[in-house]
Amino acid sequence: MNHSLRQGWHQAAPARMSWRTLLVLVLAILAFPWLSGCSSKPEDKIYEALKCAKVASMLGRRADADAVTPKVTAIMEQLPRFQGSAAMFMMQMGQRLQEDLDLEGYDIERQMKILTKVYESSKCQELYR
Repeated sequence: MNHSLRQGWHQAAPARMSWRTLLVLVLAILAFPWLSGCSSKPEDKIYEALKCAKVASMLGRRADADAVTPKVTAIMEQLPRFQGSAAMFMMQMGQRLQEDLDLEGYDIERQMKILTKVYESSKCQELYR
């Protein structure tokens, strides 16, 4: 991946997730860890919530991004103890998000369409309420 493509990932966002929101999400992960082997795939639920929060933040919808934080915490409270590194988990979620959104190589208009589609999805809209 060349530098110009990576740079496009960051240029798509008029706003970024606030440090406060990111800190709360990381602290929630540290405070309410879970097992990676759970059959309900808790990492997928957490990932979807993080994706919705990040996309809302990238689109400048800070209130929607912040609305997801308590829902992530609630999901995590229902999960058993995690055996692993929260930092590694967050790195994996970040990589998964970047691959899933696949914004690299697109112009800003196409990137905004991709972000808007995720933002307007029923999963994200439910989390923003």
